[in-house]
Amino acid sequence: MTRKILIIFSITFILSLLIFIFIFGKNGLFHTHELKKEINQLEYTQRMLNVKVNSLKEQSSKLSEGEGVKDIAFKLGYQMEGEQVYYFNDNENKSVTATNDEEAAIETKARIESLPLWSMIVSALSIALFAVILYTLRLKTKRGGQIEK
Repeated sequence: MTRKILIIFSITFILSLLIFIFIFGKNGLFHTHELKKEINQLEYTQRMLNVKVNSLKEQSSKLSEGEGVKDIAFKLGYQMEGEQVYYFNDNENKSVTATNDEEAAIETKARIESLPLWSMIVSALSIALFAVILYTLRLKTKRGGQIEK
């Protein structure tokens, strides 16, 4: 009787602990799934930042060629040739702070934590103890109220 109980206890403890580690552990299913979601989000953010960098490079090259200055002058209403147009880039500091805000948002994102090992062991012990109690109650009802010794 006691051998069966010890065997049932040890088997259910080991199996439930392995299941907890597989699902909730450091490299468990939930942790891996959340990390994949975070990787996808970071890749998307990286692609968006690359698009912004490329567009800023194109704007810079247009401004250095002179075509961009003419376009801005026409937008501001200067259409006569020979007029001097001054272009002040006031948005440069604002775009830098926006990029820093995006980086800060990425870094402050909460990291996914797995369950500590002690909590998984306690849970597995409680499941094993519950299985032993159910087994003894089943034997008690089979024997008519008496537990076999």
